[in-house]
Amino acid sequence: MIQQIIFFNLSRPCILIFDSLKGTNPRARVVATLRDFLKIEYKYKMGKDREFTKDNFKGAVLRIPQQMNYYDCGLFVLQYVESFFEVCFVIF
Repeated sequence: MIQQIIFFNLSRPCILIFDSLKGTNPRARVVATLRDFLKIEYKYKMGKDREFTKDNFKGAVLRIPQQMNYYDCGLFVLQYVESFFEVCFVIF
């Protein structure tokens, strides 16, 4: 179960990274890559530019339990999803 309680404002979208594999890619880069993707997708679907920055689209890499192998990731994902929806999120 996720021990950390996270608070965020539900009226503002954000990127939350649940990465259970120790020593993986720099997690902060994942948030930046997702923002780049959102920028391209927005332009494609809406026909205009929009910036997704740290200021207007926050991202967080959560401190979560880490798996010690390369095969338990599915179990970790299921636990994170279950825990995510059990916690009341208020302020980010």
